[in-house]
Amino acid sequence: MTKKIHLILWIGTLLIVACEPATPPTATVTPIISVVASAAPVTPVKGLSPYAITRDNAQDVTQLASWGQGTPNDVRWSPDGKTLAIRSTQGIYLYDAQSLTETGQLFYTRNIIDYVFSPDSRSLALIGCSPRDLFSTSCLPWYRLIDIATNDVLYTVSFITPNIIPKLKFNPDGRKLFVSACSGVSEVDPGLMTNPDRCSEDVLVLDTRSGKKLDEFTNINAGGDMDLSPDGRYLAAIGDSMVIWDLRDRRIAKTISPLPDGAKFVAFSQDGSKIYISSWEGNLTSWSLESGKQIWSARQDILDALPAFAVDRVNDQVILAFWQTPELQFWNMGSGKLERRIQPMDFVNAIAVNPQANEVVGVGRNKILVWDTETGTLLRQADWPTTPALVASGSMPNGNWVVLSATNNEVEVLEAITNKVVWKADISMDVPKDLAWAQIYHVGAISPDGRFAALGSEYGPVRIWELESGKLLAEFRLGLVENNLAESPTSVAFSPDSRLLAAGGYSGTLQLWHLDHLEQGITKTSLDKWSGSVDQLFFTPDGQRLISISVTMGPVGYNQGLRVWDIKTGNGIYEMQDYEFWNSVLSPDGNTLISVTPDDRHAAVMDLGPALRSPQIVTRAPYLIDMGPRGYYQTFAFNPNGSVVALGFTDHNGNYETYDSFDARPIVLWDLSKEDKLRDLGGTCTSTSFLAFSPDGQYLVSSGNDGIICLWGIQG
Repeated sequence: MTKKIHLILWIGTLLIVACEPATPPTATVTPIISVVASAAPVTPVKGLSPYAITRDNAQDVTQLASWGQGTPNDVRWSPDGKTLAIRSTQGIYLYDAQSLTETGQLFYTRNIIDYVFSPDSRSLALIGCSPRDLFSTSCLPWYRLIDIATNDVLYTVSFITPNIIPKLKFNPDGRKLFVSACSGVSEVDPGLMTNPDRCSEDVLVLDTRSGKKLDEFTNINAGGDMDLSPDGRYLAAIGDSMVIWDLRDRRIAKTISPLPDGAKFVAFSQDGSKIYISSWEGNLTSWSLESGKQIWSARQDILDALPAFAVDRVNDQVILAFWQTPELQFWNMGSGKLERRIQPMDFVNAIAVNPQANEVVGVGRNKILVWDTETGTLLRQADWPTTPALVASGSMPNGNWVVLSATNNEVEVLEAITNKVVWKADISMDVPKDLAWAQIYHVGAISPDGRFAALGSEYGPVRIWELESGKLLAEFRLGLVENNLAESPTSVAFSPDSRLLAAGGYSGTLQLWHLDHLEQGITKTSLDKWSGSVDQLFFTPDGQRLISISVTMGPVGYNQGLRVWDIKTGNGIYEMQDYEFWNSVLSPDGNTLISVTPDDRHAAVMDLGPALRSPQIVTRAPYLIDMGPRGYYQTFAFNPNGSVVALGFTDHNGNYETYDSFDARPIVLWDLSKEDKLRDLGGTCTSTSFLAFSPDGQYLVSSGNDGIICLWGIQG
């Protein structure tokens, strides 16, 4: 589990160890099981690995396959109305606007900030930022023009010092490109991106055919957004104020200040006489270009930050997409009245209007949706091929390696090497309607004997399925907390003999569930309640001990503790509360615990062997491995013999979009015995919150918050 953990301060009393029968497994709604083929596009495995990954051959490990197109976060509609360009965590994908089928991946880069079609729809202009080096947190901006038909980079313009604000606009004839930029330079590092609030923004005018600078408009303060009037004469840019440049006479025509709080988007009307502004909250204002005075304003009646914004100039309306509610709003910009609101079928985080027809497209987590802008009717839709995050790994009874994945709506068991869906089950009933927009966390485990799969959901129960068939065998809740709410499960783990399932909760509940006779019912043993969320659970290889890691929110930060439990008696036999144990993993022999330090730069390696063998022995302080400023280390995984550990991370912004092309390296292989890095793994995966080696040690699977699953190994 990542650091995104809900923490509360819970003063608990010690509970006497008790064994009691529980209610036989029941479910208000039985999850629906369906055997299906994978909907995600599959990159074929390059060659099955005949070699186990070891410290001696780690340099040969490479990406063998990947599945999914990443998480969509932006969309553009070409001026001719024929093409959609959808930007995801994997790059830009082109889609036929009518059939909603993919026609190609235009340009493979994850560090695109803004992009726009040329007026003739034949090329795409991109603004991006490339890292100064692999470990750098700064980047150097660039501009590229891409030929859509050939996918050729026509030219690249590199900016040495400016901080690019993510906005691009073509003039009406397509011969000029307006690029917002910041002229500030860091005193420490001239190439470092500077704070846009501390420098004066300029707008550069580039020749589209050559990329050469034609002109420059200074001190515009375009920190928020900019737009060109349809006739190309005026440029409106918003920051602390709105500056309107007359481009023909090269003078400032209007300066409007102050603007409404949180002004974020700006757009001209079709006739160019009015300017529309939307705030971070979706509050709208209309302004007269001639007088510079406000015509009308409208405030939102829903609380949902940063809606997507698009202007339908043909029908003189603004369309807002709220992703938390979720809701699409159509505003008449002549009257300032809300004409209609619709509830989309998916959570839409970006929209674009068809310049040639009354249509608006929205992209969300899993869908591409097109509506009629006049009626709000849904016209067509298509699935967006993303892959859910993985939560567990294990083997089927026949030895096939599988992984467990979960979303807000369903749980899936996938063949790890082919990504083929074995079975899936509906769990959408677990998520409260008012939180359906949120990314619900899940915890999972697969039993060592391959019989069971267990999943706990943030707002749901713990469920146990038969791993091979997907038959629901049992479900249970950990108990009730304040306001009679069910306690959220935060960790699950099977014992080595697969006879017990340990489950920990948000408020410190820790239970052992007995699985010997599931057909007759399920019984539990409650262990002493400990303050804080039970973040992680590990059984020792002999099954005699259970290690729990708990987290609470203290007066000045997080408080964490480790406790070792005796399974036979249910008693706690060892405690440690002097260290922080983030995102820990236990070695296969049960002696070594590796965790992330609070600074996200070190792996803390602790020898637990002495304490497990004799609780009176005080465990030595962990030794630290400096892993460098790579980002947030999210997860670890040992290979089966414990000689190699894989470390997965994301960047300092919580996502991994700083590396160009195939240069993302979200996984590091490490030799703990020598405290030596073996290899950086780079490929299409851009973040890593889950890692697991195959039981035979020949493969490594990874997934993260980027909607991609990657398979690693040594090509045969």
